[in-house]
Amino acid sequence: APGACERALRSSERWADESFDSVKTPSAAVVLGTRTAWAAALEGALLIKEIGRIPCEGVETREGATAAMTALNADHLALSLPTPGDDLIGEAEEICRARGAQVLRAPGGLEADRRVSAITAFPASLALSVALALRAGWDADNPEWISSYYTTARRSS
Repeated sequence: APGACERALRSSERWADESFDSVKTPSAAVVLGTRTAWAAALEGALLIKEIGRIPCEGVETREGATAAMTALNADHLALSLPTPGDDLIGEAEEICRARGAQVLRAPGGLEADRRVSAITAFPASLALSVALALRAGWDADNPEWISSYYTTARRSS
């Protein structure tokens, strides 16, 4: 796992440098992942919502190819989280593209055992979320909603 994490960090940096300038800021997004990457898709969607401030749904890849794709259009983004042996992700990406959505394939998952995909997908999802936040002028380190979150998530002593 440590080596996989190191590789995911490096590949996410390269991916961000090579890909993000061409990505239009979406009005909504979906994150797709198969098997254990489904958990990574849920976390990726949460990052995009909380940090990037863009409505996002994390779904299992087949759900992305059959239901989540129905609302996609040219203003939307689909982030796919491929893992070794994932025969479904390419088809889902093509379906999302056919609906007009931008499709980004995150790095990190193909270089590691799919059982650690929730960890190896995190750097790419985080990098994209921060890039979207900064582009919109949001403070990625201290979102303005944080005080509301703390009010409901923590009890004072």
